[in-house]
Amino acid sequence: MALTITQYPLSKTPAYNDQWFIGSSNQTAVSDFYYKIDFTCNSITLTEKVLPDPNGRFVYNAKEKAKNFIEHYFNPNDVTIVEATNKAVSITLTVTEYYSGSLKTPSSFTYVAFDGCLNESDFEDYLPTTFCNTNLLGLPKQLNPADSIVTPTTDIWVHWFPKTPTGTGTYYVDVSINGSLYDTITMASYNENKIYALNLGYQTLLDLGHTLAVGDVITWSFNNNTGFDVPLFDYSYTVTNICSKYDVTRLYYLSRSGRILYKQFSLASSKKMSKKTSNVRLGKGNVLSGIMVSNRYEREVHEVSNVTTYTNTLISDWISEAQNEALQELFDSPIVWQHDGVNYIPVTITDTTYEFKKHNSDKLFNYTVNIEYNTQETRQRGL
Repeated sequence: MALTITQYPLSKTPAYNDQWFIGSSNQTAVSDFYYKIDFTCNSITLTEKVLPDPNGRFVYNAKEKAKNFIEHYFNPNDVTIVEATNKAVSITLTVTEYYSGSLKTPSSFTYVAFDGCLNESDFEDYLPTTFCNTNLLGLPKQLNPADSIVTPTTDIWVHWFPKTPTGTGTYYVDVSINGSLYDTITMASYNENKIYALNLGYQTLLDLGHTLAVGDVITWSFNNNTGFDVPLFDYSYTVTNICSKYDVTRLYYLSRSGRILYKQFSLASSKKMSKKTSNVRLGKGNVLSGIMVSNRYEREVHEVSNVTTYTNTLISDWISEAQNEALQELFDSPIVWQHDGVNYIPVTITDTTYEFKKHNSDKLFNYTVNIEYNTQETRQRGL
């Protein structure tokens, strides 16, 4: 008996990318030989019987099963550190040889799959040590200068894998306002293989008793031991306003890395309403005392169904060629919200094509995004 596994996923792997397991056995010539593969996640085990390929190997991709256990956890009302439930899950794959009528000694491998879906080039260069363990999983990606502007109502979402604690089991996040420590948010217990989320912006500070004002300098420090350790990382911003004569619309969206990012649209926008109706035509009038009687105000065409939807056309500020490629993540994101300063409203981007503009004619470009609100309104029947 000799089972050898030659390829397996990295310790933290994007759940929507390939997770190949490749192995071989020197017993494949036995007539009843097969590989028994157990996929275990969240206390659920899925078992498959895999026959060896012509070279005696098993080739198994765990992606299709792993992504079914992932949740895109996001609650815009969270104002403290929360575990992003099932945004990262622990997976154990166990391979056991079966031959000569019995199962042999199993071989197991455990790794973490998280809510990520990297493109081909990024996945080729992906390493957990640089992508997951620097605590930068959730920091916003700047698409243009306006996206580095934090207004008094901007939410800034971060998601991160905590580092293994050094000397203390408590995780502290200190917030300083204008250079003075204002408050501390603590997390008494945590798991380095789970993703945690925190809003570093408007709603959390409001819950802590501070209303953001233009000119505030906010610094968040992530520590294992407040006041003693060098911060694991800091995130700072200055509150300001976007200079625009139009209402600013902010779209939050699920990025390929599993982060919640945002893009601001500060130029003119337009809102439209459309309706879908179903009608029925009925003759009007009634027989009264043997005579057909009708009134001019009576209808012949009646609406039996009326559903109203709303759409919005948003125009971005000026962005460069490099920034327009980064903006692609918004266009093909499966989950998008419009933030009106208070509420997160689910929307769908209805554009089906995205043009990568180049510097052939212009140095800067505007982009137009069409969104449809996910909520439909139903009117009274006209019958």
